[in-house]
Amino acid sequence: MRRWILPALLLLASVGVTEAGSCDVSILRVISPRTFEPPGSIVAPLLQVTNAGPDTALFRSWVSITNPVTNEVYRESLDVVSLGPGADTTVEFPEFDVGPKQGYWLAVCSLHAPGDTRPENDTVSKTFTVMASI
Repeated sequence: MRRWILPALLLLASVGVTEAGSCDVSILRVISPRTFEPPGSIVAPLLQVTNAGPDTALFRSWVSITNPVTNEVYRESLDVVSLGPGADTTVEFPEFDVGPKQGYWLAVCSLHAPGDTRPENDTVSKTFTVMASI
């Protein structure tokens, strides 16, 4: 039975399966929502993410948005199926209507990849202001 161990390990290596702990995906920046959004605007959350790991990554991304009275008004998740090593991409989430509520809003964005070696770079928060233009 032991004679199958080495061929099985070689097969796993040849298809790009990584050892646990060799993945590093992160959020580079939150592109949208912008710093200022007018009331009633339609916003599609947009993240720039990167794969600093040595192999192609599969991971889930989330966005949660809270209005000024701390009500969560938006929560979505999307899977990034194949992001090559050293590559960046943008993840565009479904649109939502900001509505009339003016004030400081909070977008919390996060990623999860099994075996991520640096989970501290997987969450980014961005405060943005909804206000009528002057």
